[in-house]
Amino acid sequence: MAEERLLKALALWRDVEALTDVRNIIELEGEAVRLEEWRLQCQQDLIRCQLVTGRPEQAIPNLRMLTVQYPIRERFWVLLMLAQSALGRGPEASATYRQAQRVCVEENGMPPSAELNLVHEGILRGEPVEHMIQVVCFAPPVR
Repeated sequence: MAEERLLKALALWRDVEALTDVRNIIELEGEAVRLEEWRLQCQQDLIRCQLVTGRPEQAIPNLRMLTVQYPIRERFWVLLMLAQSALGRGPEASATYRQAQRVCVEENGMPPSAELNLVHEGILRGEPVEHMIQVVCFAPPVR
């Protein structure tokens, strides 16, 4: 039910940016940013639904796109690592961690968040992926 609604909401989105045809009106810039944040939240919620219901293969293409478009949003990297790990792709998840780590340092000038490190460590220790997905998908990001 939630996934259907999220898909319907995302289907309403037309362009990469909100209000592209009136973006030059300064009064609408804030509204455009707000709408774009809502779209990203819908995408993240859709991915969370896919992971929690055991369909990580459906989440990966969207997550790959989102990590390219929004490389400094660490939650997308975390979710991608979890999806890869859920599919038995531990080495790929570790490569994703290293890529995210580089982005954090090169683009943010900061080390990765505690959440990114904790998920990577959990994957390396062989913690149950289903449990990690539950924790990450239902808890606020750890900084």
